[in-house]
Amino acid sequence: MMRMGLRDMDPAIPGDKRAHPRIRVEGATSMVGKPGILASLGFGPIRHPIVNISQGGALLRLGKGFPVGSRHELFIEIPNYQTVVETLGEVRWCAQSAKNSSDFFVGIQFVDLPPADRQKIAGITEKPGNGGGTPPLMR
Repeated sequence: MMRMGLRDMDPAIPGDKRAHPRIRVEGATSMVGKPGILASLGFGPIRHPIVNISQGGALLRLGKGFPVGSRHELFIEIPNYQTVVETLGEVRWCAQSAKNSSDFFVGIQFVDLPPADRQKIAGITEKPGNGGGTPPLMR
């Protein structure tokens, strides 16, 4: 398994050929998979930080790795924009953190994201009153 630091995953890499720009959004979280029995007992699902997001996918920081090609239900919350997106995502890559061996960075590509949800994510970059359309950055 690869080990990398956040510096290796800079969304503004020269020559990046992504179809949509990645955005760092403060407070954005994701729940991976169905809530399960623990949630029904009141323990609640684990919210994982989203490092960055785009209309095509997201980079998540998780407590374990996932196999490349595996598909998972995602529940994404972006509280600063009052946005919730539920979709299916496919793991495109997974790398253990170089700084903390219990952290894994997982690149997710959205599968058949509905147009309405795609517009929600696109709207994050277009929100007025956010420093010229740029969302608050995670620091």
